[in-house]
Amino acid sequence: QTSGRPGRRRRLFRRRQNHNSTGNQISV
Repeated sequence: QTSGRPGRRRRLFRRRQNHNSTGNQISV
C-alpha cells in the first residue's frame, strides 16, 4: 500500500462529490 494510492482515492471521492449534485448521498 503506497501513500500515493490512498491519496489518489481520497481525491477521487472529492471530485465525485463536486461532479454529483447530491454530495450528501456520496458523503454517507
